[in-house]
Amino acid sequence: MKLPSKERIAVAAFTIVALFVIILVGVLLAVRPAHGTRVTVSVDDLAAMKTLVHKYLNERNRVAVSHDPQSNPNVAGAPVIDPSEMSPALAARQKEDVKKLRAGIYGYAFTDDFATFTQVLDIRRQGTDVVLDVADRTYYHYIPANDDPAVQYPNEGERRYFTFARTGNGWKLIDVKLVSEPIESNLEPSVKPNEKGTSRVLAETLEWPATVPREIKRLDEAATEKITNKWAIDEKAVRAFEAARGERTSIIIPSD
Repeated sequence: MKLPSKERIAVAAFTIVALFVIILVGVLLAVRPAHGTRVTVSVDDLAAMKTLVHKYLNERNRVAVSHDPQSNPNVAGAPVIDPSEMSPALAARQKEDVKKLRAGIYGYAFTDDFATFTQVLDIRRQGTDVVLDVADRTYYHYIPANDDPAVQYPNEGERRYFTFARTGNGWKLIDVKLVSEPIESNLEPSVKPNEKGTSRVLAETLEWPATVPREIKRLDEAATEKITNKWAIDEKAVRAFEAARGERTSIIIPSD
């Protein structure tokens, strides 16, 4: 039995709309950002992950500013990441880079200490892993040959993706990638200028976000209070550096 003309038109229209929706969903899934979908983690979880972020950067920073950090009282106590806290591949990369830093190619003379600020710009889920989009800036405080104690040099700030996997009740750092296009980085001696599409650098250069969502900014601020290695984010030291140079230290993106 044939359907009346109007009913056939309605069925055909519904079929077309349904097909369009299915195609649209497929396209949206295909173009979903590679770093995954937004996810919320607890303050304690984020504090644990950020602690690993600082320990990862600390190990590089203290070697970058002192060829013999263990004998330098200002940097010897910096909490550094243990190979067991990273994936085997990342631990091997860290060992390679630290070895190059220790060789003196990137090292500074007349070193004193350093302080690092980090800010979480976004938190994403990638399969069962969690990816933090992190901006970091380190202030190096050291006395040069002319013994001027008020010489401090910040780096220009960088942005990285830190990928974490859940291990029991804790987290393991399994990958680190530069987000912005590298030009020259003291802490990434194995990354070549303008390198992209490798295990260390994203294939595309992502724009810095204009704002950080309020919920992520609040979570990051609460987690920072819980970080166990306060030495690495010594705000008093950084503010002293700021005052000596008479400039802003902030890499904080304004909240929306």
